[in-house]
Amino acid sequence: MSGKPSGFFDEDASQFACTPIDDHIIGTACMLLNQYGTDGLRSLDSIQLATALALKTKRTCL
Repeated sequence: MSGKPSGFFDEDASQFACTPIDDHIIGTACMLLNQYGTDGLRSLDSIQLATALALKTKRTCL
C-alpha cells in the first residue's frame, strides 16, 4: 500500500455533514435516553439521533 490515500474516503466524505458534538446535542441525547432508553435506545445511538435532529433543525431554519 502506498502512502497516498485511495480517494474512497474523500468521495464518500462529501456526502456527509460533519458537526461538532456540543452541549445541546449531549443534552438532547440524554433526554432521548431518559425517554426511550428502556425501549432499547443506546448511548451512541442517542448521540447520533440527537445530531441528526440538530442538523435537520438547522437546515429547516436557514
